Amino acid sequence: MAGSRVTIVDIAREVGLSAVTVSCALNGTGRVSAGTAARIKQAAERLGYVTNRAARSLRGSRIGAFGLYIPPAVRNIAFYMDFAFGVSDGAALAGNDLTLFARTSTGARSFQVDGAIAIDPRPDDPVVGALLASGTPTISVGRYEGRNAEAIRGTLVARHAELQTEILDHLYRRGRRRPALIAVDDATSSWATDSRQTFTRWCTAHGIEPFVRAVDLDAAPRQVVAAVTAALDTGGTDALVCAAQGLAAQGQIIVEGRGLTIGRDLDLASFAGAVGVEIDNPLVSAIDLAPLAYGFAAAELLDDVLASPARAHEHRWFDGTRVHLAT
Repeated sequence: MAGSRVTIVDIAREVGLSAVTVSCALNGTGRVSAGTAARIKQAAERLGYVTNRAARSLRGSRIGAFGLYIPPAVRNIAFYMDFAFGVSDGAALAGNDLTLFARTSTGARSFQVDGAIAIDPRPDDPVVGALLASGTPTISVGRYEGRNAEAIRGTLVARHAELQTEILDHLYRRGRRRPALIAVDDATSSWATDSRQTFTRWCTAHGIEPFVRAVDLDAAPRQVVAAVTAALDTGGTDALVCAAQGLAAQGQIIVEGRGLTIGRDLDLASFAGAVGVEIDNPLVSAIDLAPLAYGFAAAELLDDVLASPARAHEHRWFDGTRVHLAT
C-alpha cells in the first residue's frame, strides 16, 4: 500500500469481506459481530488505514453533505440504486449526509453540498454543467467530456473495456464467431456508448461484422423479444451479449423457449450482471460491477478531494469489479 492512501476497499480485500461490512465496523454502525469488527480494525491498523483527519478539521466551515447526481434515465436500474447506497455508506464514514439531486435541469437554485459525485454523465447534461459552473467541487464516475470538463476535480473509472474484452475473448476461445450485442440506447449514459464502442472495436479487430440491436433502458418485454429474435434469425448468431442488467436473464428465457441449449447452441453473456439471475448463473458469463464498493470508493475520492482543495485532478481506477465466466 506504500505510496497511496489505504482505502476501505483495500481493507475489505485483505479480510475477505465487503466494503460495506468494513465501513460499518469502522463507523460503529450496522450489525457486525464483535469478533468480525475486531478483525477488521486489526487489519486496518496493520495496513496503516487512517481517517481523513484533514477533511474533519474543515468540517466546521462545511455544510456536511455530499451530493450525488444520477442521470434520470437510469435511476430505476438496480446498479445505480446500489451505487447510491455505497456512496451513502462512504459519506457516513466521512461524517457527512448524502443529498441525491432530484432536479433534471439547472434551475436557479444553488447546490447546498460541499462536493458532488456525478456518475456516467453525458457531455450535454445540464445538471453536471451547472455543478461545474457553480464551482461545486465535482468528481466524475466514468468519463465526462462536456463543457468545463477541465473543472472536474477527480475521476473514478472501472476497467469496463478490459472486462468486456475478457468476456468477448472467452467467447472467441469457445469458438464463437458471430456474436450479437443487445445494447441500450446511447442517450442513457456514457457507459452505454463506451460498451457499444468496445464491442464494435473488438469485432473489427477479429474480422467480424458487428451486429448490434439497441433497446430502451426500460424496454418492454416485446421490444427485448424483437431484438433477441432479430439477433438469432440474422446470420446464425452463436453468442448473445447483453449490455444492461437483466437483459441476459430475459434472453435466456427467449433462447430456451426456442428450444436452443445455452452452452451448446450458443453462449450468453452480460456486461452488467444482475445479482441472482446473471452473476453466478453457470450458463452466463457476466461482469459483477460491485456497485456498493464502487459507490463507497467514489465517496472516498470526493472526501480526499475536499480535504486538499489545491490538489490537481486525480484519476483513480476502481478494481473491485469481477468477471464470472461460464464453462
